[in-house]
Amino acid sequence: MIVSHVFTPSRSRFAGIALGIAVIILAVIAVAFPLITSIIVIFLLGVALLFSGASKIIHGINDKQGRKWNRVFSVATGVLSIILAIMILVFPVFGIAFAGLLIGISLLITGIQMISSGVSGKVVKNDMRDLR
Repeated sequence: MIVSHVFTPSRSRFAGIALGIAVIILAVIAVAFPLITSIIVIFLLGVALLFSGASKIIHGINDKQGRKWNRVFSVATGVLSIILAIMILVFPVFGIAFAGLLIGISLLITGIQMISSGVSGKVVKNDMRDLR
């Protein structure tokens, strides 16, 4: 995105260059102070989970056309998100451990998928057209 601002004449080049400079400054700060950066990122994760949970609860309550089990599931996941958000905001170390756990689980699943793909001999087709 930052590079596209430099080469796209229809957008403000100044805004793109300023954004690039801001990103470089933030990257240098993140590299210089990794502990503070990780705490800030975990805090932002907690705030995002808090808003996401509130949004899911509001959606579950206001969705009158949805099925009851879907509404209950939406409210339940919203409550779980808010509980996790409060735990992350109160105990940032829990948030760091939780993020590490999620990354570890994701890597484990990816590794199992790669092994099963290699054993079966089938190529897993990754169609990126669906993400546009």
